[in-house]
Amino acid sequence: MIEYLDLVFDIFDQTGQKAKVNKNLTISELMDEIIKEFDDLNNDHSVEYALFLKGNPKPLDKQKSLESLNIQMFDELVFQYASGTPRDVIEVKENCNAYVLVESLNENIKIEWQPAIIGRPDNDPTHNKLLAINLQSAANGMSVSRKHAQILEEDHHYFIEPLSTYNPTYLNDETLPIEGKRELFNNDLLFISKARIKLVFTICPE
Repeated sequence: MIEYLDLVFDIFDQTGQKAKVNKNLTISELMDEIIKEFDDLNNDHSVEYALFLKGNPKPLDKQKSLESLNIQMFDELVFQYASGTPRDVIEVKENCNAYVLVESLNENIKIEWQPAIIGRPDNDPTHNKLLAINLQSAANGMSVSRKHAQILEEDHHYFIEPLSTYNPTYLNDETLPIEGKRELFNNDLLFISKARIKLVFTICPE
């Protein structure tokens, strides 16, 4: 009796991923396993993500097993954002005077909205709108999580907040805890991912 299924997964831009999966897993359990493999994904998958049988627009029931859903050998499953997921609203800032220098790109990026995401693009257009510092083309940029960290502004004070559970963010060589917001000061150094991509935060006089 076959206990495992050979399946193909499309996970955002990483398509054609092959895996042997226990057919008794529920969709929710399978999504947990996918999220563990891709540490830049938000682990609150019940809100943000869904799994689809390729070609079918209806998401698979999270409480049902692969077997009960009649998933067959070599079926292709698509992991992506669930439609209608609420996303953060862009707040465009006026008179912004904060910048982040991406040293390996020699690019000084003005912070013009919040949350200003540090990371890489994906196929969610709302995420890409919030992506202020795109490190994909930086040296070792593919080591960066899509939603790695964010810069926030409160009453003219700026803060860095890590968002990736397993991919580190460093502030002046201190490893920051996940969702541990820290204030940024002029000429602070940020190092992103284990590859330690260097960013320099600066505040210019108004």
